[in-house]
Amino acid sequence: MEAFQSWVSEHKLTSIGAVWASAIGASLAYNSRGIALLSQV
Repeated sequence: MEAFQSWVSEHKLTSIGAVWASAIGASLAYNSRGIALLSQV
């Protein structure tokens, strides 16, 4: 766990970007799935 924390402290911007990108990707996937469900009704 210490190695992970030291990596995060060294790559804060990268880790923030990765979290942000994954959140955007999850949001897009959720929205597209919701639209697909609505269009089937």
